[in-house]
Amino acid sequence: MYRCSKIDNICNLDSYPILARGPQTSNPQYSRSDVDLIESELSLTIEMEMEQDQQQLIVDKDATSLISIKRNSSGNSAWKKDFVLSERHLEDEPVKLTQKVWQRDIRPPLGMWLVGDMERLQEHLDENLLGVDAKWMLFTSAVMSGRCITMLKQCPPFNRPFSRSQIEALRVATIRMPVMTTVQRSVYQDLLFLTAEPATEPEPEPHISLLHWLLLKSKTPHLQHVPLSKLDSLWEQIGQNPGCRPDHFFRVEMPFALSVPDLVRPCVFYSGPIDVLHSLIAGPIDLNSKYLELHDSLIKATFVSTVCACWENSLCGSTLRTVAICEKRSSMVQVRYLLMFRGTELEMSLPRELRLETVDVVVTSLSPQKSDKMNMWTNMLCKALMEEGPMFGIVTAALRDVCGFIRKHYSCNKH
Repeated sequence: MYRCSKIDNICNLDSYPILARGPQTSNPQYSRSDVDLIESELSLTIEMEMEQDQQQLIVDKDATSLISIKRNSSGNSAWKKDFVLSERHLEDEPVKLTQKVWQRDIRPPLGMWLVGDMERLQEHLDENLLGVDAKWMLFTSAVMSGRCITMLKQCPPFNRPFSRSQIEALRVATIRMPVMTTVQRSVYQDLLFLTAEPATEPEPEPHISLLHWLLLKSKTPHLQHVPLSKLDSLWEQIGQNPGCRPDHFFRVEMPFALSVPDLVRPCVFYSGPIDVLHSLIAGPIDLNSKYLELHDSLIKATFVSTVCACWENSLCGSTLRTVAICEKRSSMVQVRYLLMFRGTELEMSLPRELRLETVDVVVTSLSPQKSDKMNMWTNMLCKALMEEGPMFGIVTAALRDVCGFIRKHYSCNKH
């Protein structure tokens, strides 16, 4: 049995910018340079309040971490469950992260860091690395969103009242997450060390603690990576296909589920901003929620999907379009599958009206009576919309003419 004894990255956030605020529909991309810029603007002054015989603080400034604080304490963090986040607590709240806030509110619930916990985390990383990466990417998108208070339906439970400093500290921890392959090696090495030195106290980094909570403690569904070869069976289940092949395919599974339930038809499809997906996957959402723009057509949802800048280190890609295949149960919506398509900055410039017009043409031309040439044109149009090379700009410029030609040809053949 081992105790956590290390807390890192405690800093004054008076000058820390509120990231990703505002009504934007896509999440900004955060690179290493962004973190360096944030750190360069942070104040190096920390108001430390020493508690009698409970903790010893050693402040050390170095090149890799603004401030590292090693804490020796026998007490566990107080973590509350079933806490509903409220935006009213953020009004006029100064952005300031002190040592007390981190100790009381931010530190993940790993007061007892067992070897068994590390083994389970290592097992998830070994067996489903892309699924772990995708789940962390969606969590990071929700944390960095301007709507994070609403989007964090499932997050490390904070003490009341909910403050802006807690969200800012959470953002600092998520920004520091390296590539998942690096995390996989790090956890494996730590596990070997603890096995060889059982008396040693482990010191998990904040982002590793958050990952442990997200995968093992949050009780939210897992994202199981599925081979693309099994897509055809999914298209048969839902009776539709997106018109193009996704880059990644995930099945949403409840923890400890013994079997995968059958998909309930009819399905609906969500293809909006990616910051909603963490909350949408965590549990059923009201069908009439203002955050949901659902489609009955999978091909339409795919073509009008929002291109979002995501977590830069994600193995799935840093710019993605995501389509969630959902089933309706009464007045609620539950995600069953995720389709991820790699996107480009050029795709962000494609007007939504042009996408909708193109989709109408494609959907209209999909009929049993269409000719082989019409089928070829339709497939070419589907592929053109997903083009990621230099031809994308040319395709975009000529897309209206192509739509008009297909519509005219289809009308002539129909009569």
